Amino acid sequence: MNKKNSSVPAENSNTATPAPVHGDDASLEMEFSLEDILAEFGSKPVEPQQAVSPVAHSHKAAPSISPEAPSAKKTETASSIKADNVPSTLQTTKEADTAKTAPSAKQEADTARVTSLQKTEEPVKDSSLKKDAALGKGFEKTPNEPIPFRAAKTASAESPTSVLMPEDVSVSPVEDGPVIDVSAFDAVYERKQKRIHYLRKKLLQAERAESRKRRKNPPVVAVAVKTGPIPLPPGIKAQLIKERLDKRAGLKTRSEKPVRKPRPAINPLSMLRKLDRKKSSLILRMSLVLVLCVPLFYLSAADALYLPSFPGSSPVTDPFLHTVISLSLLGACALIGLDILVSGFSRMVMLRPNADSLVFISTVASIGHCVSYLLNPTQTLFAPFCLLPAFGIFMSLLSQNLSLKHSIRSLRSCYKLQRSRVLAPLPEEYDEDQIYALANAKSFQGFYRSFTERDAAETTMLWYAPIMAVATLFLAIYCSVGLYEENGPPFFWCWSLMTSLTPALGFFLCTALPYASVSKRLFKNGVLLGGRKAVSRMASRAFVLMTDEELFPGDGVSINGFKLMDPSRKEEALSYSASVLDAAHTALARPFIRLAADEYAPIRPVSQLKFNEMGGIIALVDNKQVMIGTGSFIQRCGIKIPQDIKLRTAVFCAIDAELVAVFAVRYQALPRSDYALTLLTENGYIPVLATRDFNVTASFLQSRFGIASSDVVYPPAELRASLSDPGLSLEADGIVVTRGAGDSLAEALVACNRYRAASRAGLIFSLLSSLLGLGMAVLMSFNVWQGAAAPLNLFIYYVLWLVPILLLSGWSNKF
Repeated sequence: MNKKNSSVPAENSNTATPAPVHGDDASLEMEFSLEDILAEFGSKPVEPQQAVSPVAHSHKAAPSISPEAPSAKKTETASSIKADNVPSTLQTTKEADTAKTAPSAKQEADTARVTSLQKTEEPVKDSSLKKDAALGKGFEKTPNEPIPFRAAKTASAESPTSVLMPEDVSVSPVEDGPVIDVSAFDAVYERKQKRIHYLRKKLLQAERAESRKRRKNPPVVAVAVKTGPIPLPPGIKAQLIKERLDKRAGLKTRSEKPVRKPRPAINPLSMLRKLDRKKSSLILRMSLVLVLCVPLFYLSAADALYLPSFPGSSPVTDPFLHTVISLSLLGACALIGLDILVSGFSRMVMLRPNADSLVFISTVASIGHCVSYLLNPTQTLFAPFCLLPAFGIFMSLLSQNLSLKHSIRSLRSCYKLQRSRVLAPLPEEYDEDQIYALANAKSFQGFYRSFTERDAAETTMLWYAPIMAVATLFLAIYCSVGLYEENGPPFFWCWSLMTSLTPALGFFLCTALPYASVSKRLFKNGVLLGGRKAVSRMASRAFVLMTDEELFPGDGVSINGFKLMDPSRKEEALSYSASVLDAAHTALARPFIRLAADEYAPIRPVSQLKFNEMGGIIALVDNKQVMIGTGSFIQRCGIKIPQDIKLRTAVFCAIDAELVAVFAVRYQALPRSDYALTLLTENGYIPVLATRDFNVTASFLQSRFGIASSDVVYPPAELRASLSDPGLSLEADGIVVTRGAGDSLAEALVACNRYRAASRAGLIFSLLSSLLGLGMAVLMSFNVWQGAAAPLNLFIYYVLWLVPILLLSGWSNKF
């Protein structure tokens, strides 16, 4: 708008100047404003009324002229719409604006009179509309009020505007023809909608920019800083005090271990295939090495035992040929047992040596001694020690064969199982000690994984083998050049002598032989043993959980007869008794269920089952209170018992505080249960009677099996019920029980204890044999005692240390 329009009153100036906009939305920004859109879309457009004649009555003139009266809410947008919709004979928008900018004095006076008249006759009731009119904005029209359209103005300034005078009512004539063009109105409506979307888009962009700015630069909030010590929570404060005291006392504070990721599952079928491929040629190779050890033994013992000689049999008469034959036989043994030597070398390089690493060093030293003599035949021959490393290769193959044989058998049997029980310690402890129990197998992944764990001998070799390898090398150098300088014994002879006695044969058999002996016996009783490390973990003497199933398996409990207080309630007594005992999971349930089935008594649902400390079970069956227990329990509940009933192992049944039946129960002490209890108590295990049968107590076991009540533990009723939960499931670790009850449990625990004792003792004997052999080898090398260092003497010493291992392995199976 130009400067001339600024003189127009506030009621007629309602168009806001838009801000400059760039892009395609510039036309929308210049043509419409937000106030115009809100004002125009507040009311619906209606068609204007017909023109009123000048002779109309004065009392009807006022309401009929409102469409033609100039409103205070006219805008440039409304004028443009009218200009587009009027006929071609009317004035154009440009001419109308020109005439509007230069009104005559008479027109201004008429406009002022009309405005004052409208204010007096139709006052604005809404305060918000008055405020908008005062601010120069277009106010919203009511739905019943039609939209006013101004008539086209002529180019001349004399043509007066059609206004309503208070004296005479007259309106400007309206020509015939369409006043509103619908298509044009739709176009304007679309432009206004685009403008609304554009403004909303701009607002959203501004809000997003503001939120990004806040995230990048968060507002700094002032915090009140308190002086003095910061208060700590009680738990953290107590932990800090404990750590401070432990630090003063020189104790190490245990830090929390990080949570480990779960191990990947093991496929037993692929493990079985791998072990089968490894075992397929093991027996053949072991036999070939044993056959090659026979001529090596003959070469070593021909002179000492005065055996028939042949060319090359004696190192004195034909040293060169003797060395060639010995080297050839040892080389053949090394090729047959190449996997042993490669495994020993690779594990030594990876700093995880084992007994095979010592065999590899011994073989290399003996081959080096033979090759050094063949390269310089003029030197004095020292007898080679090829028999000992070759026999060491045979013992390593034998150990692998024993381990693979029993491991494959256990894996194959466990893989074929559908459901089984495992022997494992309970998560809870009793009297600060673990409790071994038979439970349902949750999964067999722990059992499969136990075959990949290192046993006691392999763990010992991790630190013993490197020490012996370095010690033999240093001592061989010292004995060869340290004292005699040029006249000393050959280095390879000293080194081969020391390394031949270092890998004691017990390192291979101290764990393999007892494991094979124990596994063979337990497999016959339905017990599968896992890896040797897992078997050692199950060897500690502790508490053993004994339930009804272990003490009286099968037909150990039977019913000799029963007496009914009311014969008409026979079906009810049998059904209720069998239902309660079956829900309690006791050994009494089997004979009672059979008796109920014979009498066609159904098993009913049971609720609110409770074990009473006085020797009974209370439950609800068909909303009736059922009490089953001993005679003392029934009497303590206030129920009278007939005097003629005198049974020590009877089961009394009462329904709603009324005795209905008495059952005579017989407990038969089976030999295998007696054997299990005797075996456990004699080997230092303490049975824990987690029985749900109220008749089976510590004194009852003493009378039936002869076990002193002081040798067993009889926990309270609630603890017995929780320990003997039939739904208990544990992860299989080292022992899987496929069949049997208390006897299998007792034999498995005692066998594990025997195995650990035998393997540890055999390992100690093997270490002692290796250390004493190294000491003798150093003494013979230092003094050059060739006669004492004869291969036959060393072989006898080598084999004699196997006697304790054989005795211990046989002892582990004798119980």
